[in-house]
Amino acid sequence: MIISAELGNGNMSHEIKGKGYVLGSMKNLQASLQNLTWITKTIAAGDFSQRVHFLGDFSDALNSITAKLESSIHEIEEARSHFEMVFQTIPDATVITTVAEGTLIAYNRAFMEKKKSGGYQSQIY
Repeated sequence: MIISAELGNGNMSHEIKGKGYVLGSMKNLQASLQNLTWITKTIAAGDFSQRVHFLGDFSDALNSITAKLESSIHEIEEARSHFEMVFQTIPDATVITTVAEGTLIAYNRAFMEKKKSGGYQSQIY
């Protein structure tokens, strides 16, 4: 069947024409897959509030992945915020550079204060 081949190849826009049990089931499958595609694109764009409620075990698995991803991103953001707070309050002038090139990635307030006061005469790389 051309319709099942189109769906099998990921073509969700192929119009399914006709009536009957099989074609009705194909239309329902197509609508579910279109909805699933929209939900996964929305999740990929950062909206973790989306959940799938119509595909049984697959829904449970995808919803679990989404919840874990949201939790992991939240934990990373909290860790980054904590690191930034600690890094900026270190009383000694501190910089972070790349190992290979020595490129300056970040510096703390103490470093900037020392630099502004003329404490560093050499060029910063």
